[in-house]
Amino acid sequence: MLAYVAEPQAPGGYQRREVPEPEPLDHQAVVEVEAFSLNRGEIGHIALLPPGTVLGWDLAGTVVRAAADGTGPAVGAAVYGCSFTRGAWAERVAVAADSLALRPEGAAVTDVATLGIAGLTALYALRHGGPLLGRTVLVTGAAGGVGRLAVQLAHRAGASVLAVVGQGPGRDLAVTGLGLERVTLERGLEARGTRAHLVLESVGGASMTAAFTRVAEGGTIVSYGRSAGEPATLPADWFFTNATLHGLSVAYEHALDRTAPSALQILGDLVGARRLDAGVSLQADWAELPGAIEALMERRVAGKAVLTLR
Repeated sequence: MLAYVAEPQAPGGYQRREVPEPEPLDHQAVVEVEAFSLNRGEIGHIALLPPGTVLGWDLAGTVVRAAADGTGPAVGAAVYGCSFTRGAWAERVAVAADSLALRPEGAAVTDVATLGIAGLTALYALRHGGPLLGRTVLVTGAAGGVGRLAVQLAHRAGASVLAVVGQGPGRDLAVTGLGLERVTLERGLEARGTRAHLVLESVGGASMTAAFTRVAEGGTIVSYGRSAGEPATLPADWFFTNATLHGLSVAYEHALDRTAPSALQILGDLVGARRLDAGVSLQADWAELPGAIEALMERRVAGKAVLTLR
């Protein structure tokens, strides 16, 4: 089968080539991939992986082999989710059954392909804020894949949202185009401004430094990214706010989460009911992966980029 693998000698550090069929463990199902979405984090990791590693986290498709231990979806089920062990940028992938959910009626395969890493990150990050009704939530990177979903989910939970976007085409519209009340746009996170009960921080550097002064007394900062690639400065008096700083690892949060319905199913059901906009702003054939990666990393994609195989 064809797959994209890590290849240090190739342009971008990856190439598409023939690889062996996946060999699933007992708890894994084999999925025929129809679409996958891109995440900045996985692209940044490519150079760190052993040559030949099949790439990719997020996917949507059809189960062609059910998990041997009897868990998860049956053969023929339309599913979506993510592979924390990678392998999704391929024609077929072995995925842990508990990392898949059934695609609801009315949900496009390209939309649910965005919900794995980005959707779970947004949902788990918001859960660290507890009940959000009447609270203020601040989201940096609000025009990105995680941020745009987090803005919508926080709004649905009854929060007022401060949506922070950066420079670049379509960044403002990615948020304002949602047409949501109680959402205020900010361009770059400043140290002075309305304080928030919950701050979702994905940029790092100066943005993270500002987050320390923007979190409310007793509030929570959840850090799940560092796209700026720069260190932050912790104010000397920050601890007097009695706030909490939580570093979020989506794989760890998922391993702890055994509630039903699953976080993935909650997200998919919202998309199917047209109550959550997946934000696909770039869609292309998977042969066009290099151009899609370039557009994403140059911040020419607001929301999510999705590649299709069929």
